[in-house]
Amino acid sequence: PNKPFNLFLLGGAGWYHTTVDPEGPADDTETRFGPHAGAGMQVFLNKWWSIDATYRYIWLEELNSNDGVFESSYDESGHMITAGLNYHFGGE
Repeated sequence: PNKPFNLFLLGGAGWYHTTVDPEGPADDTETRFGPHAGAGMQVFLNKWWSIDATYRYIWLEELNSNDGVFESSYDESGHMITAGLNYHFGGE
């Protein structure tokens, strides 16, 4: 907190819900586990405000869908970039 910027590594996991809506009466909803890893940077503008940016890669299992006629596979593993504006309570 006493430096103007911080570099960090991140990692974690999540549960991801995906719904495939084929043309027809039934929906196919899958819940999948996916780990992620990445890195980020936080820059302090003053003692109360900072901005940050992160990059992470998420690994997800392949999703298979079958509407009775066609079978499809979806690989939703991929990249995520986020940015934020943060207010730090206490700011001392």
